Amino acid sequence: MNFHTVPAKESESTLQWNIGAAPEILKKRNEFNGLVRSFFARKNVLEVEIPLLGNYTATDAFTASIKSCFDDFCGYLQTSPESYLKQYLAHYPGNDVFHLNKVFRADFPATYHQPEFTLLEWYRHNFSWQQLGDEVIELIRFLSEYQESAPSIKIQKYSYHQCFLEVVGISPFEENVEWKKIYENNKTRLPPVQGVEENDNKLWQQLVWSYLIEPTFKNSEYPTITLVYDYPKELSIMAKLSVAEKEQGNSQQVVAKRFEIYYNGVELANGWEECNCSKMLRERMLNDAKERAQRGLDSVPLDEPLLNSIDKLKAMSGVALGIDRLYTELQGFDSIKKTLAFYTS
Repeated sequence: MNFHTVPAKESESTLQWNIGAAPEILKKRNEFNGLVRSFFARKNVLEVEIPLLGNYTATDAFTASIKSCFDDFCGYLQTSPESYLKQYLAHYPGNDVFHLNKVFRADFPATYHQPEFTLLEWYRHNFSWQQLGDEVIELIRFLSEYQESAPSIKIQKYSYHQCFLEVVGISPFEENVEWKKIYENNKTRLPPVQGVEENDNKLWQQLVWSYLIEPTFKNSEYPTITLVYDYPKELSIMAKLSVAEKEQGNSQQVVAKRFEIYYNGVELANGWEECNCSKMLRERMLNDAKERAQRGLDSVPLDEPLLNSIDKLKAMSGVALGIDRLYTELQGFDSIKKTLAFYTS
């Protein structure tokens, strides 16, 4: 059977896996995995394994999928277990579930990323995003207590609006902001940017977030968990929307019931209260398709099995957490390569 990943070119180098973590580090990783499973067992959350190769993949323009083909079939290595877990919950409603396994994204290896990595994702019924965010913090603290010298962890929570306002003095909800100028006004302490169109305002805003705001979440004195919430509706992904009071004035702002969690300034988790309206999610996926076309990316099919399941879902919240990153930070390493038995560079 002929199996290959695409796109691939003969001139491209072969993917080379290097031997990484020593046995004593892998033993610690195994211990952490056991603790994660015990954490969810105590809460009666069921572990579910998903297919790693499927017909569908993420539709958004910023998630790079790996396409795999054999014989006359072409599918995608899964970037997340989300679609299959939600299909499972639509068939067996009311269960809380988690996934602890590999996922794949076609991004270059970096300090905190490998094209194949371990993701922890779970779904809790009748949980608000606030409750689920607190459970993520509970899990991190639970794991940190098993370090030789358990650190005292500081918790801080900011709205997305507050982060921008405090660091660059401009609200992310303000219209007609030229984010390229905001980035370039700070270029003395930021890396040069290549390959970003001048009028790609959405991407320039993301660069401001990544290089100006995220570094402020790290505290040199003690470990810090930072929870960011109330994202703009344009960044809702699969989150429900709500109306929040603006932090200045009495006007209201539509925001996503979404949160992200950072540990020592490293992004770990992304979660939200799940939208269970298929009509709304179909509209978001179609908007994703338009954006992919505008950016010259390959089109991907809409995940019809997922869309057919959405309306059957009960009220719940879900979150995905990068396990390799968390283990790296808990052990004080400077790269996820040091926690992996094999890595590519």
